[in-house]
Amino acid sequence: MDKKNKIILITVVILIILGGGGYMMYSKNRGCVPPEYEYSKVVNEKFVVKTTEGYESEVVNLSQIEDFIKNVSKKNKDNLSIIEYMKKGKILKVSSLMKLDFDEESIKITYFNVDNEKKFKEDKTETYEKIVKTGDNTSSKIVALKDSLQSPLDGEVLLTYQQSNVKEYK
Repeated sequence: MDKKNKIILITVVILIILGGGGYMMYSKNRGCVPPEYEYSKVVNEKFVVKTTEGYESEVVNLSQIEDFIKNVSKKNKDNLSIIEYMKKGKILKVSSLMKLDFDEESIKITYFNVDNEKKFKEDKTETYEKIVKTGDNTSSKIVALKDSLQSPLDGEVLLTYQQSNVKEYK
């Protein structure tokens, strides 16, 4: 083999190694969401969806949690899920998932462990008496309270959002 062919062969091998390594890094880090929690599916179901990219965030279907709060005050059964995504470029990853269920007496919130991107597992279930919305038109929170005497400042914050970043798809 002459010198020119060796240089071409070495160059091709280096390009293949670099290209393959880049593909492996991309496919490993692009994020994976179980099919039932894909963004395009949950925005059309009974989910409140928050997407955060850097310091910017957007909340979709906030009216669903407002309806849930009304149903709790009227003692009507209801359920709802809150899912939060973190976005980095084209990578979308679930950062938290909660399922809320009101059985006319108490609110059970099931928190999920989302560390395994392929299958989320139930982590813990907490019982609350009330859910309230606090804040003003610029920054608001949805807070779960253990009892009616508990201050919203001491409650479990389920969702924080900027009113200007709210969209409705339903």
